[in-house]
Amino acid sequence: MKYVRAFNRYGRLFLISILIILVTNGYCQEEPDFKERQDSILEELRGVKPWYEFGNEKITIIPLAILALDATYFHQDDNSTTQVGDQDARYEPGQIRALRFGVLGTINFERPWRYLVAGAYRAFDQGFNADSATDFMLYDLRLDIPTKIGAFAFGKMKEPSSMQRVASLIYLGGIERGMNLDGMLPARNTGAMYYNTVVDKRVHYALALYKSVSFPQKVYWKDASTVGIGRITVNPFVGWQEDHDLHLGISGRYSNFKGGGNLRQHPESYFASKFVETGGVEGEGIFTWNYEFAYRFKSLLITSEVTRLQLYNARLTDGNESLQDPRLKGSFVQADWLITGERRKYTSRNAVFAPAIPRRDVQQGGAGALEFTLRYSTLLTNTGGLSGGDMSKVSAFLTWYPTLLSKMQIGYGLVTLDRFGITGKTGIFQFRFAILIG
Repeated sequence: MKYVRAFNRYGRLFLISILIILVTNGYCQEEPDFKERQDSILEELRGVKPWYEFGNEKITIIPLAILALDATYFHQDDNSTTQVGDQDARYEPGQIRALRFGVLGTINFERPWRYLVAGAYRAFDQGFNADSATDFMLYDLRLDIPTKIGAFAFGKMKEPSSMQRVASLIYLGGIERGMNLDGMLPARNTGAMYYNTVVDKRVHYALALYKSVSFPQKVYWKDASTVGIGRITVNPFVGWQEDHDLHLGISGRYSNFKGGGNLRQHPESYFASKFVETGGVEGEGIFTWNYEFAYRFKSLLITSEVTRLQLYNARLTDGNESLQDPRLKGSFVQADWLITGERRKYTSRNAVFAPAIPRRDVQQGGAGALEFTLRYSTLLTNTGGLSGGDMSKVSAFLTWYPTLLSKMQIGYGLVTLDRFGITGKTGIFQFRFAILIG
């Protein structure tokens, strides 16, 4: 089969690189970067114990809550209205983007176990098999167990397939993640993951095996797709350069695509129609590559991720029409500049950049932190017999962080959509207020 040949062609190189890390692990093994008794953002990044954290020598308990409020306004040309309908007429401008709540903390063994349980109202899970928002969803049910040879995680958790995906959305410069990531990489899955950081915390890798069960959509174990993921990253500047970070990463994701799916993606605006929609597709498998790049110089952070998705022996669900092994692709490049001079710290444990920490927040009598973000992103699905649309967006945002645990954003983006034989333009004005406890 073609997808087997493709795996033999590309997958072996990726697996060999993972194997080299595992084999040499005995010579450079390090303890996983776990805090002794907590997982609070405040305590981890500012050294301040939050008032809502409690526990004893055996367990630490930290309540978690996230509230995000959005206001969105659209300006469309005639072609855009023909393609996706009148967006202002379909959606109220002000909405609750997310209301998430749960609990996290540690079970204090010699090597503390970490746990996370969280649910969400208006939860949004993306990826090729995504459908729509649900009123309530169990977001996370995760237990991390550190050992001498690395850490193991079990339950429902984020997939280790992308830097922006692994990072929390509330700490990103843009209001939503890049459309290529939301469109082609699911946010969470259920299964097990092994991960570790070696070579003086400069190399991070993760291996995961999942089943794409979904109780809201009634996709149970026997009918769920099997998913395998590997990710490896390197940052050679960790530990010896304060002004610079250079992050390079690659991940490979295979799914047997059981039950098929439909790629549907909004234009990086949660309260918008799905501008891109492939329709129902079935196939014998999906292989997805994601390439990561980030460079930080002092207060400036430039990131980019490129995603390539290959469908094998694919066909349309309606009519059973065969496709020409579609190769979907997308990318984004983004620049974040902390105008007030703060610097994002690199977190080696999961190979992402930490939140912006205001030098003096409003609670300390300061003005907080101010960040400017510029992004260009694409998602291309008019390929191999599919005609879901080719979409691109250029956007700019200004984000104010009054404190480490809150932010206000305002931004504008211009979306270009090639679909139904016409090209439409949509301007989107966005505002978000978000606050976190946890």
